[in-house]
Amino acid sequence: MNPQEWLQTTYYSYLGNQINTSMTYLHSTVNWANTLLSLGMALVVSSTTFPDPFGLIGLLFIFTIMNHFAIRTAKAYLNVIRFSTLQKHILKLSVEEDPEADWSGIKEKAMQYDYDWTSPLTMRDLLYKVVMELGFMYYYLIIVILLIYSYIYVEVSPELLGVTGIAAILSFLELWFGLKRSLYMRKVVLDPLAKEKR
Repeated sequence: MNPQEWLQTTYYSYLGNQINTSMTYLHSTVNWANTLLSLGMALVVSSTTFPDPFGLIGLLFIFTIMNHFAIRTAKAYLNVIRFSTLQKHILKLSVEEDPEADWSGIKEKAMQYDYDWTSPLTMRDLLYKVVMELGFMYYYLIIVILLIYSYIYVEVSPELLGVTGIAAILSFLELWFGLKRSLYMRKVVLDPLAKEKR
């Protein structure tokens, strides 16, 4: 089997399996995020003493967990884009049926996106997708409004400021080490088909 046939048959099927696995992971992450974040916010807000220091600590905990789920969602979405971009390139060359088509470009892209885990999207595009299109914007808006409301009506002690600082640091570390410095975003080679897919 020559490399072109292998790309069109075996590798194309492999990419389909990877896309399905990544989509399943993406959906389960978003579903768990929706369930846990909604439940957590409902429990905090339904307390008869809200807004109170414990409610504020609960909101800060939920904010930290929400950032964790947003990063997991970003990674899952990036995998979907990575594999579907490769599949789209193979499909494009296969449909054109050009005997002079340059299949070496596909092999190079496979090495980049599949083997080296290069990202076909920028961090900005990825975070935009997660926040604006995958539903995290609503949670961020609600939690920020609830936090502002709590800070207005709760007497903020040094301990509460310390918990706020810890939540902010944990959220930053999650973004920095969980995504920015992870294998998912270490290398970025933009691909126009990935941008279209976005």
